[in-house]
Amino acid sequence: MRVKVQIDITKPLKRWLRLKLDKSDDIVAVGLKYERLPEFCYACGKIGYGIKECLDKEARTEALEGKIMKFGSWMRAPILDRVKGRYQYHTSGSSTDRERLMEGSREEEKCEPSCQEAGS
Repeated sequence: MRVKVQIDITKPLKRWLRLKLDKSDDIVAVGLKYERLPEFCYACGKIGYGIKECLDKEARTEALEGKIMKFGSWMRAPILDRVKGRYQYHTSGSSTDRERLMEGSREEEKCEPSCQEAGS
């Protein structure tokens, strides 16, 4: 699913959302990926600078020491190009990531044209 959002760049990026999808009380956690995301800090999650310029010394030190990071390149969505009515994916991920993306593109091909334009 794709949605357009406004981001407060003074706060860290959100990594996931909790959604209530139906009338039941079930809540689903959905991981977020961002398209057209400018430079952001993998230590603190704020947009506008990289990890070396991070003002949060504790987060920067933990990230540079290789501890588990809350933010990273996995938050970037692959770039979609429309080529002759079809989607073409550009990614630098592993072959497993590319296979997963190709499965998604096959599902989009099965979708009605109005469905693709709506971003489903």
